[in-house]
Amino acid sequence: MRLSWALGRVRNNVANTAFAAAIELQRHPQDGASVLSEFADESAGFGGTVNLKRFLELIDQVTEEMGDVGDVSERLRRLADRVRSPGTAAAWLQELLERFDRLEGRRRRTRNALVHGGPLAQGTVDTIVEFSESLAVNALAASIEGRLAGRDIIDHFLERRSRVENSERRLRNGEPLSEALFWADDD
Repeated sequence: MRLSWALGRVRNNVANTAFAAAIELQRHPQDGASVLSEFADESAGFGGTVNLKRFLELIDQVTEEMGDVGDVSERLRRLADRVRSPGTAAAWLQELLERFDRLEGRRRRTRNALVHGGPLAQGTVDTIVEFSESLAVNALAASIEGRLAGRDIIDHFLERRSRVENSERRLRNGEPLSEALFWADDD
């Protein structure tokens, strides 16, 4: 669950930034050819699609074309810095894994405090509820996905774990994030 949670955070950050960039590039078209058509369809962000692998491959071009249009540009630059190389992407993944460990430790301590009547800070409870709910939602979504695919639930979770471990291994072996996250089944 730990690795799946961390890689899910990476994917969500990439997806949210890609859609935001696509919307901004549509709102502020550049003269000449736009990099937008290379990673998104014309309605991206408005019911359209974005190719996340291609977005990561083109992130430097997207960042350059975006210029400075506020919050989206800042998010894009931050993401570009995190995925600039396999090493920086692996370091980002490691930060997320360490964050998971801290949150999981806090969740356990909070649970113990609740069970044994210890004091709790409201901010801690709020953080832990959000974290715990995200884990539960991810587990439920994976379960439903497996059932809808007609797979045995245990086999589904084992396959899922294998896929996230493969993604981590690829990243740590120096593959770009675009390849580590979005590899084909026949690789």
